[in-house]
Amino acid sequence: MQLKGMMNPSRFSETVQMRDKEKLLDYRFMPEPNLPPLHVYSSGNVPPGTGAGSNVVLETVQRRLPDLPGTIRDKLQHKYDVPLLSATLLVTEEGLLDIFESLMADGSRDLKTLLNVLLNDYIGVLHEHDCTAAECPIRVQSLGEVCDLLASRDISQSTLQKLLPLLFEHPEVGAVEMVDRENWRQIRDRELIEKVINEVLSNPKVVSYLG
Repeated sequence: MQLKGMMNPSRFSETVQMRDKEKLLDYRFMPEPNLPPLHVYSSGNVPPGTGAGSNVVLETVQRRLPDLPGTIRDKLQHKYDVPLLSATLLVTEEGLLDIFESLMADGSRDLKTLLNVLLNDYIGVLHEHDCTAAECPIRVQSLGEVCDLLASRDISQSTLQKLLPLLFEHPEVGAVEMVDRENWRQIRDRELIEKVINEVLSNPKVVSYLG
């Protein structure tokens, strides 16, 4: 079989040069610009005297690539002992991983409290306002204070439900300052609590009410 003067090479078991695409108009071919050569090497195998601009070192490219989600989840599980489901949420929710790692940087913050705040209450605020962590006005420092206040039992979970919306509306105010301003700190001094109880019970009106 012939096609414009070229024999079908498969009939002769030969490889022949095909038509020049840059010269025949029926291909409507746009020639590529001249590209410089690209050399790919492994680390330590780059020949001396070669130009750096035309060399690609595989290890350098690998270091620049971001970690895959699976790798990040494994890191969270092994480094911080984060449960798989929590690790998946941290990776999936945009911006949440950076906040988590920032708040865990010093290693002193309670992990369980932090995960509960971020993955339940904080995400709830984000979804309510239809925004991402990067768009949320609540400062990372304030979130850290919230976790510390909860872990030390200076505030309760019910107080947290009121605190986060206020921090969203007034991001310039820190969590500790907001709690003190609203007088939301729980009293944990046993002697003070007993004193208040005794004062209430010694009130004649209370005694007469109790009968």
